[in-house]
Amino acid sequence: MENRSAEQQFSLLPGLVLAVVIAALSQALSLGHAALDPLVLSILISIVIGNLLGPYRGLERGVALARRIFIPLGIILYGTQMDLRPLQQYGTGRVVHILLMVFLGLGAIYRIAKKLGIPKRLGLLLAAGSAICGASAVIVLSPVIKAEKEETSVSLLAITVVGLTGVILYPLFQEILSFSEEVYALLCGSTLYQMGQVRAAASLLGQNVVDLAVPIKLLRIGTLLPIAMIYSLIAGRDNGKVYVPWFIVASIGAAAIFIAYPPLHNFQSSIAPFVSFFFSIAISGIGLSVDLESLIDVGPKPLLVAFLGMIVLIALFLIGLFVVG
Repeated sequence: MENRSAEQQFSLLPGLVLAVVIAALSQALSLGHAALDPLVLSILISIVIGNLLGPYRGLERGVALARRIFIPLGIILYGTQMDLRPLQQYGTGRVVHILLMVFLGLGAIYRIAKKLGIPKRLGLLLAAGSAICGASAVIVLSPVIKAEKEETSVSLLAITVVGLTGVILYPLFQEILSFSEEVYALLCGSTLYQMGQVRAAASLLGQNVVDLAVPIKLLRIGTLLPIAMIYSLIAGRDNGKVYVPWFIVASIGAAAIFIAYPPLHNFQSSIAPFVSFFFSIAISGIGLSVDLESLIDVGPKPLLVAFLGMIVLIALFLIGLFVVG
């Protein structure tokens, strides 16, 4: 009996260790440029390695364990990163504008996905990744709606391609349209999908623009946990019973504690790398078990939804800019 237990524990190691190694490599590579998101690198590298290795059963248990452990851990720690203090430099009108962009954009993008025949869970992930915070939103919400591995992977890849396109095009828009620094910062913070993309695009006009854009992006990120509760209710309704995952409740609790007790903000920068690393391990576990052919079979529609989603967000941004000023 003891030999069997030891054998089972050993069988967990290959997949788990490989997921951790891929995550560490992705974290290291992401240091090369702000636009290189470690979560995206993790999914790309793990999908390639997983498909090169083929259906090697020795990895399955460890890979599954990586997903089960590190997704909840990452989500709980994600709650500690909530900090709305930087928004004090903006007025109430601007905050309401950004919040409306998130929720109206979420609904509009999901409707677009539905019209294009995208499956419901994939549509929900594409909408959240576009309207809220890219890869992080996809990873947090995937277990909430019980998305398939392929749906999570497709969402991550589609949103990343479109977000990086924005990083390239936004500086060109700035040159052509001559936005002020504040307007350009608002554009980056309210429409680009991931924090690294916001920093990369905004940094081309200087650190001052980055400092203006980041709080807007943080406000969008702050909507993730409430939206996770909404997604839980949607998933529960579809399954005939309402179920809110325990790690979402724990994450909201952590967020509430950190917001209510400001001295804890001093620990946020120390915790942040663990959030990213745990998510990277979980994503590696997803990528290692995804069949590349199944991703190809999905076709270009998710990518189209992500592109249209950015157009929707830009339109909402311009409308709000006209109304709020």
